[in-house]
Amino acid sequence: MCDKNGGYLSELHQYIKRYPRPLEAFSHIWVDLTEAIHHFVKRHPKNALLIRYEDLTAEPLATMQTIAEFIGENWEPQWLDNALQKPGNLGLGDWKTYGKSQVDTTSVGRWHHLSKSTISMLGKICNPTLKICGYPLVDIIDERSSEEANRRYELGLMINAMRTSS
Repeated sequence: MCDKNGGYLSELHQYIKRYPRPLEAFSHIWVDLTEAIHHFVKRHPKNALLIRYEDLTAEPLATMQTIAEFIGENWEPQWLDNALQKPGNLGLGDWKTYGKSQVDTTSVGRWHHLSKSTISMLGKICNPTLKICGYPLVDIIDERSSEEANRRYELGLMINAMRTSS
């Protein structure tokens, strides 16, 4: 969404200022919001239902039926198809969903393409919250020494120079 808007939403600014690496900032945002949601659900169990995105995308009909029953509605399976066929008034929301005609899992687990060191850095931030949410924990690797980091940097420069000279 930040790419589409050409900048960060104002709600993200305090995180971006505090954590200049965007993925680190977004991880802290996720932790803060997810923990706030969890605490809210614990305080209001009769008025709040916690739904995980992965559960919704894996089993959309069953998950939507659970939501309908929670709010006292009789679930009609065609509601999901109807909702996805009629874009309606598109406002601020998950822009990736606007062109979709069915629920899919393409956004689940996208973080796996990140480097092991990035995943480890984010895991240090997210693991306690992942545990609360029932997700598997992310592997934490030992941090590289400054010598190893410099060696990898120099190798990267050499590889890049070889690519540009051919």
